[in-house]
Amino acid sequence: MIKHPTSMYSSRIELLKSVMKAFSDREINDIDGIKVQLDDESNTWSLMRFSTTEPLFRIYTGGKDKEIVESEHIKAVGVVKKILGCMESKGGITNRKE
Repeated sequence: MIKHPTSMYSSRIELLKSVMKAFSDREINDIDGIKVQLDDESNTWSLMRFSTTEPLFRIYTGGKDKEIVESEHIKAVGVVKKILGCMESKGGITNRKE
């Protein structure tokens, strides 16, 4: 999950479009957020969406192989952080799994 003030973007749609562009080489399902197929062999995917109850952009990652899931989750978080133009050391961003 990335905790970041959403007011930095003129709209949430701008962030979602940027995420879709970053993963344009992957299979994407845009129902209820952005679900990206990350690894076909292990059926690893990430679902990225805004929370409806908190000012958060959540990233959920799942699949068959725990190591691949963790690796792909870290990559997905990195992509979103790069899009936001933020670094963890500046504060305001939390990377944690629930």
